Amino acid sequence: MITDERREAETGYLVWDERTERPDIQREDDTFHGGLHSGDELEVHTREGYPIEMPIEYDAETGSWYILGIPRYEAILGLKVRRLGRA
Repeated sequence: MITDERREAETGYLVWDERTERPDIQREDDTFHGGLHSGDELEVHTREGYPIEMPIEYDAETGSWYILGIPRYEAILGLKVRRLGRA
């Protein structure tokens, strides 16, 4: 069972980590999750304001990260997310 404390620890905003060259979650207290991996399941709060549960994926051909269910031309950095787990 996931506690409220653990749920909060996995919530923040999607940012780019230049050190690891992958997306990460920046929490409200300015700490970081530690890097996301292709297939990690996220609850994403879209710009329209509703949450969707979708994995984050990496396209090796284009070198870009995207979230299934969000058009690839839309920016994903800055979206509020909660990490749900690994696929």
